[in-house]
Amino acid sequence: MSPSVTGERRLLCPVLVGRGHELERLTAMLTSVSAGGGRLALIAGEAGVGKSAVVGELTRRARSRGARVWLSYC
Repeated sequence: MSPSVTGERRLLCPVLVGRGHELERLTAMLTSVSAGGGRLALIAGEAGVGKSAVVGELTRRARSRGARVWLSYC
C-alpha cells in the first residue's frame, strides 16, 4: 500500500469482483481510443462499490498498451 496525498494508507482489495461488465465496456472504449477515436469516461458511484478497483485495472490495461493515463479524483 502506498500513502495517499493526505498521508493515510489505502486498503484496496486486489481482486476485482462483480465489475466485469463495466470493465469490459471501458476496455472497449480503450480499444477505440487506441484506434484514434476520442472517449471520456466518468466513474461515479457510492462508496465501496469498486470504482477505484475498476479504474486501477483499466489504468493497468491502458499502460500495458503504451497509453498515457490521467486520473483526477474528486
